[in-house]
Amino acid sequence: MPSAGPWRSVNSAASRLLLFVLVCAGFVSGCVHTGGEGAQSITAHVVSRPAGAGEGSSDCFDLGAMDDPDRLFRAACPPRQTLAVKAKAYVSHGRKKKTGYPRGAWGDTLGPEVKAIAVSPDLVNAGLGYKTRLTIEGLPGEYEVLDLMHGRWRKTIDIYFGDDRQAARLWGNRTITISWE
Repeated sequence: MPSAGPWRSVNSAASRLLLFVLVCAGFVSGCVHTGGEGAQSITAHVVSRPAGAGEGSSDCFDLGAMDDPDRLFRAACPPRQTLAVKAKAYVSHGRKKKTGYPRGAWGDTLGPEVKAIAVSPDLVNAGLGYKTRLTIEGLPGEYEVLDLMHGRWRKTIDIYFGDDRQAARLWGNRTITISWE
């Protein structure tokens, strides 16, 4: 039977952890795959994946995926925060001002291609400040906090749909889950 490689022979979580510790110790001491080079030259051997590399393309890993050598030596991912919020939709006005598209609360131009949301003030205090990137249940991609809602709203976000009034009407008002780091 041909060998399946060293990663296939590691079956239990305890043996994976032991292998991880041993390999890390070798990298720190400069003995593994570096020919005895120091720790400074080791950093040149660890590169991050390109942005479009699919799932796991960030520079962090979760401890459940230790069988991927490309992800083995990245920093652990910070825990993602999740929150159930009311989600509404908003669009640019039908008539454009002479200056172009509207601006968010922090001065960012909200063009039709921008994936932006407005958050209620209590969510800013909860960690969803300016330029925070988050994912929205039911929508693809990541959105960025670029606008602020009126103070009367609580646990509410407004999703910017550019000029697409029909999509905004289809979205309506929902209770969804958002997550961010």
